[in-house]
Amino acid sequence: MKKIRLIILLTLITLYVTGCVNITTNSVQMLTAPKNQQIPVGGTWKIIEVLKTAAKDSVTVEEAWLEKTVQFTPDYMVLGEYLLKEPRYKIKRVDGEEYLLYSRRSIPKNIALPSKEIDVITITDQDKYFCEILRLDADKLVLEIHNYSFYLEKISDETTHIVLNTDEEKNRAQSLNIVNYREDNLTRTGVLVGLRALEENGDPVPKYRYRTLWIAAKNKELHPILETKDIFFPRKSGFWKMEVQREMEGDWAEDFLLAYNVATDKTNSTWDFETALQREPDKTGGISRQINYVGNDYVSIETAGVGSYKGSSGKWKESRLQIVPIDNLSNKRGVTIRDLAGEEGISSMEAGRQRVLQDRKLRNQKIMDAARLEENFGLERKMGHWFYKGRVSYFEGEDIHFVDYNINLIPSLKLVFYDELSVPWTQIKDKIPGTIDVYTSPNKDIALVVTKSEIMVYGIDNGQLQSNPLGKIALEKGETIIMAEWATGSYVENWEQTFMSVNTP
Repeated sequence: MKKIRLIILLTLITLYVTGCVNITTNSVQMLTAPKNQQIPVGGTWKIIEVLKTAAKDSVTVEEAWLEKTVQFTPDYMVLGEYLLKEPRYKIKRVDGEEYLLYSRRSIPKNIALPSKEIDVITITDQDKYFCEILRLDADKLVLEIHNYSFYLEKISDETTHIVLNTDEEKNRAQSLNIVNYREDNLTRTGVLVGLRALEENGDPVPKYRYRTLWIAAKNKELHPILETKDIFFPRKSGFWKMEVQREMEGDWAEDFLLAYNVATDKTNSTWDFETALQREPDKTGGISRQINYVGNDYVSIETAGVGSYKGSSGKWKESRLQIVPIDNLSNKRGVTIRDLAGEEGISSMEAGRQRVLQDRKLRNQKIMDAARLEENFGLERKMGHWFYKGRVSYFEGEDIHFVDYNINLIPSLKLVFYDELSVPWTQIKDKIPGTIDVYTSPNKDIALVVTKSEIMVYGIDNGQLQSNPLGKIALEKGETIIMAEWATGSYVENWEQTFMSVNTP
């Protein structure tokens, strides 16, 4: 059996950060009999065939994966060179033909299935998707990972037991003459950055375009910057894309958000836009939906409507904020702040709203959509952090106005999981006065310093920015960051490979 490297668990800060770790000098391995605690695919397996990959990657993928061993236990999963600590196994029985037809692009549709129904095992780490397995029979599996698929054959019911770190375990290892492994001191960090820019086409209903950057570094040396259209982001079920589609009907335009797993057929995610159009017969114009923030499970959007009434010179407009579950984008109602922050959220929202009403000398009877005030909130970026903000729509005479207000509450972990700065905002602002935003990695090794015209990637040493940036990325006019999803350790390679395989032209 080939040696495996064990990657140290650096931090449990981000959703995808540190699931796989390198084997260290404090780590040992020994052969053990199977435990009584059963998992669906327990034992040791070997990759015997590459089933599907991009044509240009086929030779590289075969060299990297063929003959690698895979071990599954209740406590860990070893995949070639990597060890996944505390994996979670979720099994479901599905119709095999439908699964291949509609669910996974990376598995050949003509693969021979043993029966109509098959078992699919999803493996997650820190509640985030890692890979998926089709169990063909007791000795054959199909593994889907990095948007590639492989045949696995079982070679043993036994596995290599991994022991970590404690003095007692190290002494026990020495008495058993256990082999130790070298430590990996590399610091690896990557981030998916989502960007939004206004299309300046003179359209009265504003329209936006989106792109995603992949920025990665190893020991503060940048990888090539990668880019794709739309928003590419991680979820528990794998990597997804989010798009904004504009539908037209006569003198009406309306934007719709569409999100889908990149391993599935996008056409199966499309919903009935014609039915969903929310135009009123007496209105022209349309509704723009602008993405302000993308997380793993929620998206913060701003809905703005503008136009005129047919047969008159009257104008109409509307504007509201919403936080919407990604799994329920077709529902035009957002979640309430109570859903995310409970009673504390309600009281903080009410206090912020009353402050702005008092400042504007507004009477409550002038407020629009009073029944939906708990939904009229979202996220905004200020001084390197995400903050809640609410919005009030009100009448002043016959005119409609909108005003935003602060909600003094830290966003829920359901919404924003990692939002830390390892270099103080004031220090960065003093060094680079043009800074309008900044993000720092969970590894505390790189920072993204954002100005109006570019993203500068800096190395971090002892809590301070290095003298010169590692690299610069030009921004379009008015372009804004709406997402930063971090990966560290071996997940950097995982995300980068998936990004390249999915987004290859």
